Amino acid sequence: MQRFAGEPGFDKYQTETGAISSLFEHSFSDTLKIRQNLRYAHVEGIYRSTWPDLNFVDPSDPNYPFLDPGRRTVARSVWSRETVKDNLTSDSNAELKLHTGPVAHKVLFGTDYREFREHAQSGFTTDPTPFDLYAPVYRGVPAPTMSPEPDLRQTQLGLYAQDQLRLGPWLAVLGLRHDYVTSDTQGSPVENYQATTGRAALMYELPFGVTPYVTYAQSFNPVFGSGVCATVCAPQRGEMVELGFKYNPTPGNAINGAIFDTTERNRLASDPNDDRFSIQTGKVRIRGAELEVLARVTPELDLIGAYTYLDARVESGDNSGKHVETVPDHQASLWAKYRLSLLGLPEVTLGGGVRYIGTSWDGTDTLRTPDYTLFDAMVRYETGSWRLQVNASNLFDKRHVTTCLARGDCFLGLGRTVLGSVTYKF
Repeated sequence: MQRFAGEPGFDKYQTETGAISSLFEHSFSDTLKIRQNLRYAHVEGIYRSTWPDLNFVDPSDPNYPFLDPGRRTVARSVWSRETVKDNLTSDSNAELKLHTGPVAHKVLFGTDYREFREHAQSGFTTDPTPFDLYAPVYRGVPAPTMSPEPDLRQTQLGLYAQDQLRLGPWLAVLGLRHDYVTSDTQGSPVENYQATTGRAALMYELPFGVTPYVTYAQSFNPVFGSGVCATVCAPQRGEMVELGFKYNPTPGNAINGAIFDTTERNRLASDPNDDRFSIQTGKVRIRGAELEVLARVTPELDLIGAYTYLDARVESGDNSGKHVETVPDHQASLWAKYRLSLLGLPEVTLGGGVRYIGTSWDGTDTLRTPDYTLFDAMVRYETGSWRLQVNASNLFDKRHVTTCLARGDCFLGLGRTVLGSVTYKF
């Protein structure tokens, strides 16, 4: 049975976004270059949702989670949240090229900064009116009383340095980063975090176009935004080891492949006891492989194909050994771009592609979300410094479910989405 258990006219997900960016780059010489990128975004959002209330009935009741012995009717939860978010990001760095004997260096060092502010109000209530799942009557739900949430201000300051070294066919990358994070919730003590992370990679260029490599990286990712965890979310941390290769047989053609092993701590997962928040798992491990092929079939036609396999498992906690929720086991895509040069329209490029998303699980290996396939398209027109482009995703407006969670709710994927953009280069 398929049934919409929400409330038409009430349920809503709406965002309005305004943003301004600046990108600055200047080369003082062939050896020194500086960059400064800045972006400010203002987002206003409304999220209202109604769903069957699994907590309204005592779990020991033989009719749970239904209200009647016929197991037809349920109570419904009603949730509403309105947010205003301001986000400022800045990245300033310098790139220096130099030599120490036979070793060539490309040194990058800089600092980035992010400041996030959020003002929100929310409300929750339960509609005890029996809702018949087999003969629904949508007569409205009580609007919850809205209460202000504590204002939130979060900042992140990062200092980083990286050296890309070359000695003949050998290439190496060494990087180091230190982050300072502050989370200030109105009425609560200020939370401060800091961490040092690093990365290292080694590559070797073989004479026939193949470059094998190995890399190790650490990550530190603070969770920004309120209303995510019931309390303050701890920063997410991770480690990754990757072994792969890059193969460029001819210009415009490439084959890239890799196998990897990633460990994450404090990963966000759905809270089985409260639909409104997330919890953080102790440790998850994601192992997998990916392959990408880029082919220039003709001067006008380019193809890009990709495949990814993931084995994502919970390593500790109540669901140890289970699949990580929402992570599909297989993903594949094929994309084609064709320039209309032979038709006398070299400024016009058409594109089309297909995406396959494999099955995923709910976090307890109980609910399985089926796979689905979507189609996309693009048309681009370029003349001088101008580019006009229209992209359409889910071209045929396929209705699909992206994931189902152990607590019982599923999420519909986006329908057909068409975006237009105008770009001017100067």
